[in-house]
Amino acid sequence: MSSNKFILIITLIALAACSKETHPKEQAPQAASVRVTTETLAESNMPGVHQASGTVEARVTTPVSARVMGYLREIRVQTGDQVRADQVVAVIDSRDLETAVQLANAGLNEARAATLEVQQGINAASAQLELAKTTFARMSSLFETKSISNQEFDEASARVKMAQTAYDGAVSKQAQVNAKVEQARQGVQAAEIARTYAEVRAPFAGIVKERKAEPGSMAVPGAPLLILEQAAGYRFEAPVEESLLATLKVGQAVTVRIDALDKTLQLKISEIVPTVDASSRSVIVKVALPAIQGIRSGLSGRLEIASAAEKALTIPSAAVIHQGSVETVLIAEDGVARTRLVSLGRKLGERTEVLSGLTAGDRIIHPRPVELADGARIETK
Repeated sequence: MSSNKFILIITLIALAACSKETHPKEQAPQAASVRVTTETLAESNMPGVHQASGTVEARVTTPVSARVMGYLREIRVQTGDQVRADQVVAVIDSRDLETAVQLANAGLNEARAATLEVQQGINAASAQLELAKTTFARMSSLFETKSISNQEFDEASARVKMAQTAYDGAVSKQAQVNAKVEQARQGVQAAEIARTYAEVRAPFAGIVKERKAEPGSMAVPGAPLLILEQAAGYRFEAPVEESLLATLKVGQAVTVRIDALDKTLQLKISEIVPTVDASSRSVIVKVALPAIQGIRSGLSGRLEIASAAEKALTIPSAAVIHQGSVETVLIAEDGVARTRLVSLGRKLGERTEVLSGLTAGDRIIHPRPVELADGARIETK
């Protein structure tokens, strides 16, 4: 290669280098900072609360069973159905019961027919007795005048006694027949009552908690067909640790939170079971619940009992971002918004207790601008 060409190449490289230095790459413009308001967190006194998980229970739960034996023709309700008091919930095959009523009525008719026969016998015996007495009176007069023999007088006297015995026997038989009529009448009444037992009825208005039989199965007296819980009258039951037993009393104010219904109720303890469970070292506390739409046994909740004040870290409830079961907040950290995952506890007015995720001194962003996201540059007001 000639020296001139070599010098030309070197010159072009140098010019290119100078060009790059004189035209530096342009910088991307930075996003504007978002102005925010922050709150520096610090521990404060919060009313102490002992919490215990519990369950809604029906105050009255009863099995509904048949009072007579027979095959089930129908069960007219399902688990969860609401029933009225005296509503027919099941029907038993009643053909045997119908036959029993017919037989009882036949026995009553027979007893009544016997009553007519006995009455006729009494009438006949009464007539014979009157005749015997009249004859005896006549014979007595004749006997006094020596007009009849002693034997004739004795025969007349004997006929009176025989007629009287026959009459007394007829009257006694009438009493026996009347007793049989009354017994037959009671038999008819019992058979008719038993026939009504073919329809199994709800003892009170409530909800079917469990269905325990199906059509075609044998209904046996005392064997439950359904479990029914009374619609009115529920209570919340929770096990509370035994260390609090000395501080608990009936009528004490407590808070009951029922999660499924999103209800928080200020109530009073209605009963404290004095027996301590040996395995859990707890006592059962019961709280009567008012009538609430949708309430039923089995719903879970929490019982809160006030205790001494304690230190706690709280944040504004409105600062919490809810995404399903995940709860987060935004904090200010070195001029940047950062997302923090938090675990929350109790609510007190417009503030919520923080169990984990934040510490005293953290600066929480509140209120949160709509456009603010994790990583955005911020400027505090």
